[in-house]
Formats: sequence, structure tokens, C-alpha cells
Amino acid sequence: MKLDPKIARSAREKFEAAKSDRRSDLLAALARLRAENAQYAAAENEQYAVGAELAGAVLAPDPAAVLARLQPRAEAAAAQKAKILTALGLPASGEPEIACPRCRDEGFVNGEPCVCFRRIYREEQLRENARLFRLSGGEKGDFRPEEFSAEPDPERGVSDRKLMESVVRRIEGFAGLPGEDLLFTGESGIGKKFLTARILRIAVDAGEYAVYAPAYALARRFETERFGRSDTPDEELERARGASLLILDELGTEQTTAYSAAAFLDLIDSRLADGRITVITTSLSFGEIAVRYNPETLLRLRERFKPYSIPLTQAEKAARQ
Repeated sequence: MKLDPKIARSAREKFEAAKSDRRSDLLAALARLRAENAQYAAAENEQYAVGAELAGAVLAPDPAAVLARLQPRAEAAAAQKAKILTALGLPASGEPEIACPRCRDEGFVNGEPCVCFRRIYREEQLRENARLFRLSGGEKGDFRPEEFSAEPDPERGVSDRKLMESVVRRIEGFAGLPGEDLLFTGESGIGKKFLTARILRIAVDAGEYAVYAPAYALARRFETERFGRSDTPDEELERARGASLLILDELGTEQTTAYSAAAFLDLIDSRLADGRITVITTSLSFGEIAVRYNPETLLRLRERFKPYSIPLTQAEKAARQ
């Protein structure tokens, strides 16, 4: 399983913080118990006293005899503490219990993320991509076919509704990642946002290294990287290059320069060469793409991406009339 370095770092911080919180909560509970329960305080003080005597036993003429004498006291104090702690629903040992027996709260098993770590990792992925999920939750039940026209489209030969149902069925068949690079064209609307959000959520649920990146945000970073003086690679650009799934959203909304156009082509080419899946959405026509970027970009999109022209809902069409 390939992890997103940024998300993994954030998830590790949350994972360690949860462990620390569990320990802090237990220590606070023990402090209250020590102050409020005389029997517990007495048993703990007895343990301390026995421990001090055991430490001095190394200097005694017969350490074994001292140990034999002190052992019953130590066991009795420990048993008394355990009894009180158990009755209150606290760990009998007085130490935080292991939350995940599979990885023993390490987060990884044989170098692979444990289920407990993956759960936090997924939550961090959803939080990272909240800007898309605020527009469309990407849940299966969010798709409403009745919002699209059932009338056959003269150009497509099929209704908008049937087209969307077909695309959604294909997406639902993805095993984490799409099986091919995808290009969603058409005016900005509910349909494109739902499809990209659904693809992203399926990938996140499968634990894939998935990145959502609006084109305008990447374009700014391309220009910053070009004129920057830092020797450290831009983390967001590295994520876009290395992700198992990149959703490059709304290509054409950015301020395009000759440099950013070339950078987008390089990004697409490098991902194609590495076999990484890219999903691109745009409101531009193929002709506009050729003019705004370059013929090579159009060639890549035509030859290497599966195109879908996504219709507007009936309400969106009415609003534009």
C-alpha cells in the first residue's frame, strides 16, 4: 500500500496524539483516585515502601531472604490496587491498555499500515479533500438520475439520464482506482462534480494514494516553482506527480502561461509513463484546448484518455436559458 506522505504524516501525528491522550486520561484518573480513595493510596504507598526495601536488598547479607520476605507484601499491595482499579473499570495494571492488539498500538504490522492506522489515514484523506466533498459528497446515494433529462439527445442518440447512469455504473465497478485515464468535458455542473467526488471517495475508501488538485492551484505552484529559489521540491506538485490517482479538476480555469501549459503536459506525460491514473475535468472544447495549451496536450487527451461529455441537469439547463 502506497501512502501519501503528507496524509501519512498527519495521520501519524493524530495516531500518536490519541495514544498520548489515552495515557494522559489514565494518569488523570489515577491522580483523582489517589486523592479520593484512601485504600488505593495506602496500597500504592505500600508498593513504594516495598520497592525502596527491595532496592536496598542488594546490600543485605542475604538478598534472597529479603526478597522472600518482601514478596508477599508486594503481591498483596498489587492485588489490592488491581481490585480497586478493576471495580472502577480501569486497567488492573495501572498502565494504558493496548487499543489495537493486532499492531500493539504501533500502527504498522510487518511494514504495512494496520487497520487502526488506515482508519485515521482515511479520515485525514477526507479532511484534505473537503473542498471537493463540500460541493458533492461523492456518496453512492448522491446520484439522482431523475435530475437528468430522459429525452434522447439528437447528437448522442441516448438521453442524458441513460448516459449518466452508464457512466456511474462504470465508476461503481472500479476496484479502488479507475482502470484507465478519464476526461470529463462539458459545462461545469452537478454531474461532473459528483463523478469526480465519487471516483475520489472510492479510491480513498480503498486506501489509495489519491490527490484532488484544482488546475488553478497547480498552475500557481508551477509558476512559484519556476521562479522560486528553494532547492526543496514543492510538496503539492510532488504529490500530484506521485499519486496513484490524480484528479485534475477544471482544466482551463487557471491563468495559463506558456510555462504552465508546458508544465501541465509534462505532468500528464510523466504520469502516463509511470502508469498512474489521471482524471481530468474541463469545460473547454478540444479546439479550445489545442489553442490554449498546445497540440501535444490535445493529442495526449484524445489518444490516451477515455472521454465523456457530461450533461447538465434539467434545472441547470433551465437556469442557463
